[in-house]
Amino acid sequence: MASSACESVKKVCTDEERAELVKKLDEDLDEFIEGLAKKSAKEQPHTFDFDEWCRQLDEHPCFMNELKPGADGEYSEAIQALQALKYEGCQTSEDRIEGAREHKKEGNKHFKYGKYRWARDAYTNGIKLMCKDRRLNSELFANRAAAQKHLSNLRSAIRDCVFARKFDPSNQKVLLFRLFSFVSSFISFSPLILVCFLRDFPYFPLFARSYCATPKGSLFNIYLSFNFHAIIRCAECLLELGYGRQCLEWIDSSEAGLNISHNSGSEQKPVWHDCMKKLRQNAEKCAIREERDQRKAARELEMDLAAKSRLLSSLESRHLHFRPRFSFRNPSMFEWSFLEVRLPQIHEHQSVYIDEDGNLRWPLLIQYPQAGQTDFITDCSENNTLDELLEEVLKQPAGWDMELKFRRDNIRLFVSLDTDEECVEEVDFADTLREILSTKDFVIIQGLPVIQIYSKDYMKTRFSLMAGKKYKPK
Repeated sequence: MASSACESVKKVCTDEERAELVKKLDEDLDEFIEGLAKKSAKEQPHTFDFDEWCRQLDEHPCFMNELKPGADGEYSEAIQALQALKYEGCQTSEDRIEGAREHKKEGNKHFKYGKYRWARDAYTNGIKLMCKDRRLNSELFANRAAAQKHLSNLRSAIRDCVFARKFDPSNQKVLLFRLFSFVSSFISFSPLILVCFLRDFPYFPLFARSYCATPKGSLFNIYLSFNFHAIIRCAECLLELGYGRQCLEWIDSSEAGLNISHNSGSEQKPVWHDCMKKLRQNAEKCAIREERDQRKAARELEMDLAAKSRLLSSLESRHLHFRPRFSFRNPSMFEWSFLEVRLPQIHEHQSVYIDEDGNLRWPLLIQYPQAGQTDFITDCSENNTLDELLEEVLKQPAGWDMELKFRRDNIRLFVSLDTDEECVEEVDFADTLREILSTKDFVIIQGLPVIQIYSKDYMKTRFSLMAGKKYKPK
């Protein structure tokens, strides 16, 4: 039998061709090495930074000891990638519910190891998903309340408890059973949950007695026997917030449960008795302080309103005008800050007040517009004349008055008017401060009267007379 085979014929290179190929490869290699050398010469030499290396190592998920964001407030790219892998795809209702459950599990793990800030953030992320499972939302808010309590955010914890009940209103029907079993796992925040719910549960004593009469009541007895400190901690939270009367109400509503525990054979009566007795004493003291502080605050408010009313009546009788405006006949809406003077050159805030003789005493600002300087005078009686008030100021020339322009015999006094910011009205040295403040169209800004001083030559060249004593810049 005849057979045919395909044989490949290999080309045999001659010595000249082989030498030419070797030469070309050598040239290409030399060219490549020269290119690397030129590139390395252009690049800056990289020095090893140990601190930067440690920082990058700490941000790597495999080596980090603590989960914390960087300087920009964001987690590293590797952490964000892991988070995306864990929680990505929460678009449908089922995905949102599953994502919320994952956040809840993560928060519970952090809570177990005392990482309350991380736990709070995890529960918050679960809440932000806004899943349609109301029971799950209720649990997320309740768990976040636990973390808030450990972070001393007591009011935030109470608020979360309120939202937890809103998401699951049916809890009120079996409130005690669920809370008692729930508190066994998270006893640290049970007081805040109880204070939010049980205070609105009027039939707590009757329900507790009837519940313990049934076989299922054994769980309630176990709670009272081993978790009695939950009720005590609730009272402690109320005392920490200074709610003495609410604490007494909580203790009174808990006495039925204490009696049940004792009648059911519990051996915790001495502990209950001593702890609750001490808490009641502290709550009574706190309630007394609370009532005392309320009476003191009421007296201070009454005295404050009387002082405001007296001052406002004095201001109204003098026909004074202020900016910003306020009512002279409504002391309850008046604030002392309306007349409080705050200037950088004074350490203490100044304000107008009534002295023992019933006269007003004002802070007074002296302006020298042509020199760009000011003087500040405190405790100026309204019955003093400008000559008396400026005596100490003009007694010696200021350091910036090198040409001695602002001498007593070379100056004129003015006040600005509300009708025109550029318009000024001249006042005399013999005028009292009360007369000047009562000038028509004169406005006291932020409780601080202002007197302007110009040299006589400056007024002649820069201002023109309008009518009476009113002047306007040329």
